[in-house]
Amino acid sequence: MRLNRLRYKIFFSFTAILLILGGLVLTLFRSSQYYDPTFQYMAKNAMLIQLILEEGGRDSLQKALDISGDYGRTRIWVTDNNGNVIARSFTGALPAEAANPDAYPSREVGNVRIHQVQAGDTEVIAITPVSLSGQPATLFLSNQLRAKETPEQFFLRGLASVLLAGLVLVFLVTWFISRPLRKVRKAVTAMAGGQLSVRVKADSADELGELSRAFNQMAESLERMIRGSCELLEHFTFYFMYSHMI
Repeated sequence: MRLNRLRYKIFFSFTAILLILGGLVLTLFRSSQYYDPTFQYMAKNAMLIQLILEEGGRDSLQKALDISGDYGRTRIWVTDNNGNVIARSFTGALPAEAANPDAYPSREVGNVRIHQVQAGDTEVIAITPVSLSGQPATLFLSNQLRAKETPEQFFLRGLASVLLAGLVLVFLVTWFISRPLRKVRKAVTAMAGGQLSVRVKADSADELGELSRAFNQMAESLERMIRGSCELLEHFTFYFMYSHMI
């Protein structure tokens, strides 16, 4: 079996494309299963701030909230055991949705309770207990509302990118495989226009290389035949004219 044949080149090329696309789709599918950026982001932030507050105590409370609130759209505040706000990372009123977070569906991530709000200007509220210098308190994080991309939308967007990449790969493979055919077609057109010396570069061992070599042999034979016919015609014309002159 000669693996340099055109049919094997096409087979292995498209097999490679399918394997690449399959790997991309599998990676995309696995990613979409864990794609819930808001919940993960809020849970990680809440756990990190909880650790900082419990390590630093009440003395570092406001500084920790100011630093943590400098990034993203997250509003952070801490209440004491009586529900009074003792520190916050923002100015203005608390999000109205935070007054009754239990009215919204929630999930537990570690010791963090995350409420999916999607109301007012709030998307998610994360709540977790903290200890400030031995005193119980509650940490709140509120993520401002934004256009949320569902896991299904994430998967479809990624799938569209994978299909686009597949189209590009298929185009490149077909362009590469059909390049010798374009050269042969150009040579045939040139020969039809009277350029009998045109030849095709045959540098492959597959069917397209064989086609190019066959074309070159045909072109050489045709050129010799036409050149011989022209020479014969010239000799006959010369002989005919010479015989009539005598």
